[in-house]
Amino acid sequence: MILITGASGNVGREVLKQAAGEVKVRAAYMSENKAKEAPAGVETVLMDYARPETVRAALDGIEKVFLVGPPSPNVAELEDAFVNEAKKSRVRHLVKLSALGGCKAIFPSLHRDSEEKIESSGFRTHSFAPTASSRISSITTPALSRLRTVLCDAG
Repeated sequence: MILITGASGNVGREVLKQAAGEVKVRAAYMSENKAKEAPAGVETVLMDYARPETVRAALDGIEKVFLVGPPSPNVAELEDAFVNEAKKSRVRHLVKLSALGGCKAIFPSLHRDSEEKIESSGFRTHSFAPTASSRISSITTPALSRLRTVLCDAG
């Protein structure tokens, strides 16, 4: 099963929509109202990165994760805690939504800090960083197609 975090955001919602018809997914949301918007047949879970017990519940039975960190100045710390919980679970593959710019800008550098920790986690990993000019329609065409292949087809 694949866990898609950030399932109510622009990219997470599109990844969920594309993966839901192909594989068994669980969508993580921060609010019940947003979880009600999940596609039919998708398992939902409420998850708060700052509450490890909700992260553990979201990861139960999961083998792959599409990780969209929270829009927070401590995103690297929260994602690190998420990865530490994932190490204790059945997760074997993690794809992280990153930000363009890596260590060259403040907010993207937080993503790069997180990427480095994830890369050293022992998981099979990929990072996905949409370009600054991406819109969801352009992300869905070849980039999300490749991402769907990584999540759904790759071991």
